Order: sequence, then C-alpha cells, then structure tokens
Amino acid sequence: MTVSVLNFLRETFSGEFLFDADDDVKERTASIIQYFREERFIKNIPETDRFTITKSGFDKLPAWAALARTFIESYWIAANVIMQSRDENLRGDNLIKHIISLGKKYYNSGVIEHISAISRINFQNAVTHINKNILPAGNESDESRELDYDNLAEFIKKLHSLSHFGG
Repeated sequence: MTVSVLNFLRETFSGEFLFDADDDVKERTASIIQYFREERFIKNIPETDRFTITKSGFDKLPAWAALARTFIESYWIAANVIMQSRDENLRGDNLIKHIISLGKKYYNSGVIEHISAISRINFQNAVTHINKNILPAGNESDESRELDYDNLAEFIKKLHSLSHFGG
C-alpha cells in the first residue's frame, strides 16, 4: 500500500479515528510492517522490497482488513446516495434514511460484505466529510458543482477499489 493511499485513508477517516498530526505516514507504515514481521504475519521476499503473507498472516490479517473495509463500505454507500440524489437535494434525516435503505439493499444483495457498514454514525460522519471536503457549499456555479461531483465520482471509485483490494 502506498503512502498516497494511507494519506487518503487518514484524511477520509479523520472523523472516525484520532491520528497524531505529527505522525509521519512513512514512519508509521514502516513500524506497522515491522510489527507484522515480528508477529510473523509477513516475511520478506529475498532481494526485493516486497513481502509475502504467512500462514499466520492469512489467519490473523483478515480481522485487520475487516475493520478498515467496514468504514470504507459505509463511506462508499453514503457517497453513492449523495451522487445518485444530487438533483433531489436530500438533507439531514431524509438523506440518512436513504443511505441506510440503500446500505441494506447492498448488504442483502451481496454488494457489500459487512452488516456493520450500515451504521448511522458512520453515515453521518461520511456525509460530514463529503460536504466539508468534496462538495463545499460555496460552489454555486454549475461549472464548480460539476467539478465537485467529478471529485465525488473519483472518491467513490477510490473507495470501491480499496474495498476490493486483494479480493
């Protein structure tokens, strides 16, 4: 996983988790990889900068991935509803109700894997993040709003690709 992906996750989920502002992402990534090596979840591939997952890693790492995927799926659902309802001008409780409804449909049809992704709190945090960082309210011109929705489409694609990483 690249530093840009980790920065994206850190920025996206800043409303969900506390991050040390002085924390260097490269150093933090290196320490996590070192921890995984010490726990024998991964091992180095000789003469490369890569590693492989061990049997123990196959057993233990899915729990780590599931936590991240739950939040990724929540934000992906919320972003999709906002994109789909952009002309309806849904706000507040009505927006959250639509997000919850779509989340349940996605879960029941197998589009998302984690029932815990259907979380009112996660959805509220996702809407806050999107409104603050992707669709700022000050963009009144059609051209600016289109650019904002292009950014939202990119956000959706990035979340989707992360939720399907390795699987």
